[in-house]
Amino acid sequence: MKIKITLVLLFSSFLINAQKDAKRSGNLEGPENVEHQIEKRNHQKTLFEGPQSLQTYTQWKKDLKKKHGLSFGASAIMLYQNANNTTGSDCNALGGVYRFMGSWELVGRGTGHTGRLDIRVENRSNFSGFLAPSQLSGQVGMVPLNSGFAYSHNFKTDLAVFSWVQMFGNNSGGFAVGRLAFDVYLDPTAFQTFSRSFVNRAFILNASAPTTGIGALGAVVKGYVSEKIWLGGQIYDANAASGSFDFETVKMNEWMRAFEVGFTPSRDRQKQDKIQLSYWFKDARFAAGIPKGQGLLFSTTYGVNPKLLTFFKFGTNDGGGGVAAKNTLSTGVEYKPQAYHAFAFAAGWAEPTAVLADKDEYAVELSYTAYLMRWISVMADFQFLKNPTSNPSEDSAFVFGFRTIVNL
Repeated sequence: MKIKITLVLLFSSFLINAQKDAKRSGNLEGPENVEHQIEKRNHQKTLFEGPQSLQTYTQWKKDLKKKHGLSFGASAIMLYQNANNTTGSDCNALGGVYRFMGSWELVGRGTGHTGRLDIRVENRSNFSGFLAPSQLSGQVGMVPLNSGFAYSHNFKTDLAVFSWVQMFGNNSGGFAVGRLAFDVYLDPTAFQTFSRSFVNRAFILNASAPTTGIGALGAVVKGYVSEKIWLGGQIYDANAASGSFDFETVKMNEWMRAFEVGFTPSRDRQKQDKIQLSYWFKDARFAAGIPKGQGLLFSTTYGVNPKLLTFFKFGTNDGGGGVAAKNTLSTGVEYKPQAYHAFAFAAGWAEPTAVLADKDEYAVELSYTAYLMRWISVMADFQFLKNPTSNPSEDSAFVFGFRTIVNL
């Protein structure tokens, strides 16, 4: 009941603020949201123009969005990795994340209070004869600072996102409800995506953050309560499993919740210039034998200039909720000398929650990304990993990677 009252008050406050300043805008979703993933592919600057047929196809998609409010796209994100120290005989991994996405503006098209239907069909799997990159990280021994985060072997084809997203007040606020990807809304930063400059979890999704399945039933409400400050609240089924859907988990009445406050110096730069603080609470999951937990997440990103983007993340919690780490810290930078390529560097630290962990984990990642054409990009990646939790016989490991993204 308290959560419902809080969300109603939050929703009312940003509606009032939106009426005061309806000319300003600010989208509060993260870069993994369906609409952003589709649109960025249509506008990405690249080294080569590509075949005329693909240019015609891209223009047709833009016209379709303009005339009917309908946009769609497909992507294959494939990652190869090799590690020098593992607990088993396998030192190579090859896996992918495959998506078909669609977004249809059905209400208020061309206004600041659009309503749209988002869908994302997704599969994550390894190639035959290879470990998935997340499995290779297990062989290396890294637990919270997973070196192949999100590239799993058992994410079956699923309707991972099926949600209604309603915006108000020239995008000053809104809500989303349905099957949601929690990483779109929980402590989102410009680097919280699989398609940018990093692979290690330390630099994508805070290792001290709670998780639930992609495709969890949930609801989110966020909005500006003043010119530069926003508030948000969200709730998800805590027992959801990625790659499957079972309504029985909702009946367990165990939830993951989060509340956030954020600041940006300018709404039109909110995606890259912001500070945000989130408090989360996750119910005990009795069937899984996992105690309740709570914690704080802090993140900030700042664009020094159009070519240089920095980030800093920190997290702390009580060790419950099934989180991978009790305390985390990471920072990094991405440098784009030209719009079609980028260099990136980041370093991170985590204190694992594992009972037997007697050392903290550290990770350093270097990468170079080239956007060759609108439909393809490649990235070379190097990670230095220190103190792998589940491989105490080794002090460190190196992981080399190569990622290819194909978009249509």
